[in-house]
Amino acid sequence: MGTTILLGNTIHLNNTTGTPVAGGAASGATTTPFVLQSDTWSPRAATRRPIWAGGAPFRDGADLLLETFDNVAETVPIVVQGSSRDDAVAQLQTLKELLQQGGYSYPLSLAILPHSTTNTGYAEIYTGDVEEDPRVLGSERTSSLIRATITWIRSPFFGVSSLTTLINAATFTNNGTGANKDTQSLGALTGDLIYTGMPLNIKVLGVVGSTISTLYAASVDTQVYASVNQAKTTTTSTTYTTQTVTLGSAVKRGLRGRVLGRLTTFTNLSKAQFKVDVIDINGSTSIYTSAWLAAANATASLIDFGDFDLSFFRRPLPTSIQAQIVITIRSSDGTSVTATLDYVEVLLYYDFCVVNSGFDVPSTIKYLYLEGATNNGVSPSGWLPSSPPVAYMARTSDNQTFDPRLIRGRLPRAFSGASLYLAWIDQSGLHDKTTTATITAQLAPLYRTLRGST
Repeated sequence: MGTTILLGNTIHLNNTTGTPVAGGAASGATTTPFVLQSDTWSPRAATRRPIWAGGAPFRDGADLLLETFDNVAETVPIVVQGSSRDDAVAQLQTLKELLQQGGYSYPLSLAILPHSTTNTGYAEIYTGDVEEDPRVLGSERTSSLIRATITWIRSPFFGVSSLTTLINAATFTNNGTGANKDTQSLGALTGDLIYTGMPLNIKVLGVVGSTISTLYAASVDTQVYASVNQAKTTTTSTTYTTQTVTLGSAVKRGLRGRVLGRLTTFTNLSKAQFKVDVIDINGSTSIYTSAWLAAANATASLIDFGDFDLSFFRRPLPTSIQAQIVITIRSSDGTSVTATLDYVEVLLYYDFCVVNSGFDVPSTIKYLYLEGATNNGVSPSGWLPSSPPVAYMARTSDNQTFDPRLIRGRLPRAFSGASLYLAWIDQSGLHDKTTTATITAQLAPLYRTLRGST
């Protein structure tokens, strides 16, 4: 049996019997008049493109910052067997018109089921063309058989026809820690890019009557929680007790660090400002200092102190890697200010974003969707990365009515060993750590060429 190649649910490019049917129906795998000139053809793998940081003139060599993948250009030699010369030409014309649709009217899907495999991969063709072999004008000019070559440029990856649920209607509590804390494992992944990152679709269902106005979402390798529960009053500035955090035994490439802090029980909220310092475990080297930031709500605020580079920690140390987290409170004008530092979170993360949702959950349920993958609504289709990812509100779970939302940063992707982190504040800036949300996270597995059973 030959390779099945289906364009846009319309044309089978290879007759699986290995023999084209003269004047046959291109919509059938065994009736199509098209066949590959060589049954050994298979899709090419997308080329890795490394992005480097550093280098000359300040140093020799450079560090790998990240990897991306190029679109794939492929050449597919085919034969079309018409019932007549005119029929063969007409079949090729239909093929040419179909290939134009990728850049004209709607996405053109490409489904490939290679010889002796059982799992179809789906890609998207961005542009394509067909050129008849020169011999068409030569010795075969009276024949109903025409040789031609298809060239197309397609998406770097192949997707699958359905998403894989990694987190199924799980309860996330907005509290940083506990039995149902704000971080839950994504579990085992499938696909070729489990270490490069694959798109997630995340559905958030809040509690009726609550508001998720700003959502913080991240894919994290490590989350460290430190309970502090310490009040400070000052007319100048003072620091809370230094928190020593263990970041692990090694810091993976591609991770960044981030500090978030929950503060409560303010006096003179508008005059209070806060900053964080990340210091090496010996207290001698400042690795990161944030800007001075304000809190938003006098009852309880969650402050995102920003991200910092982890290069300092990427050393072959024999023991666990630790850092000191120092949060300082100051008065902006000498007025006495008070605030209690409830807890500190340190995230070692792959992706982090802030979604301004304005998500007020009424009695008629609405959903917040973070969509990193799409199937574009075409058939046959697979789930591929959405470019760009989108966030939107939907009034029903079928996504039919939606209201776009702004994303700052990068939507969480799935990585081997990673977890999903979520935290939120309401419209008044209140961080209520008793509120919960129901979360479903689904993976779009990606494959560079052939897809196996997993």
